[in-house]
Amino acid sequence: MTPTVRHAFLVAFLALAGLLAPAAGAEGELRLTEAGGTRFPDRSYVLSLPIGMSLDESRVRILENGEPVGQLSVVPADEAAEGEFGVVLVIDASNSMRGTAIAGAVEAARAFAEQRSPNQLVAILVFNSASSVLVPFTTDQDQIEAALAQPPALARETHVYDAVDAALALLREAEIAAGSVVVLSDGADTGSAVSRADVAGRARADGVRVFAVGLRSRGFDLAALEQLAGEAGGTYTEAASSDDLAVVFDVLGAKLASEYLVRYRSASTPDREVHVAVRVSGVDGIATSVYASPPLDATPSPP
Repeated sequence: MTPTVRHAFLVAFLALAGLLAPAAGAEGELRLTEAGGTRFPDRSYVLSLPIGMSLDESRVRILENGEPVGQLSVVPADEAAEGEFGVVLVIDASNSMRGTAIAGAVEAARAFAEQRSPNQLVAILVFNSASSVLVPFTTDQDQIEAALAQPPALARETHVYDAVDAALALLREAEIAAGSVVVLSDGADTGSAVSRADVAGRARADGVRVFAVGLRSRGFDLAALEQLAGEAGGTYTEAASSDDLAVVFDVLGAKLASEYLVRYRSASTPDREVHVAVRVSGVDGIATSVYASPPLDATPSPP
């Protein structure tokens, strides 16, 4: 079975099983997410396509307020330089994950790492009442597998928002252009120092998407994870049991590995609302985004 057919099969399986609800419909959609690492007039975005598609600049058309942009470059994740794409896996290591849940989470993390592009950096962070970096950013598959050889130690409490905030700090420190956070938890937040709104706001400001995976349990809180993902530009996926986690993470890893980093030079004037529209040949629909060009700096430059 080829990788493309395999991913299509997995997506179909998840949709039938209800594991991708409500995110299943997004798998075939064109999505545009603002990325970091540039200063106006340069712009950068992550372009998400259906799994298995490939493209180059000739198939991408970008307009700003109806006008074509200049100096367009389209770089797939598997051809990007090291450090342009990076993901932090954030795994719940609270006591409620005891047994098959944490074993399934570790297996899922391995499945995700196997799908990544060769130059895609991966870091793994585990959390309970505190957050701990299990694997710093690396492209070394052996290092990732060694860190995931056995489940992490578990402890009390579930500080989801603090953990995601720590993941954002890792991405910021590494200066990754197209960063994502994938957070897995089976329960509600229980005492984070930061709020969901604060974390989501920081993610948007940094151009980082947060993807949430919920594992059903007695203490499960769908709203917390779903709202976090929605407010931070990602999607929410639900797993009915720990056995489903590896398949969910496999598909999510393949999805992120098939994305593109799009850069161009804006011709917009300062202090203006700019509407961005992207059309890709062969893909239905138009992806859109809006940003405000910065005001003109009134401070004269030093001689």
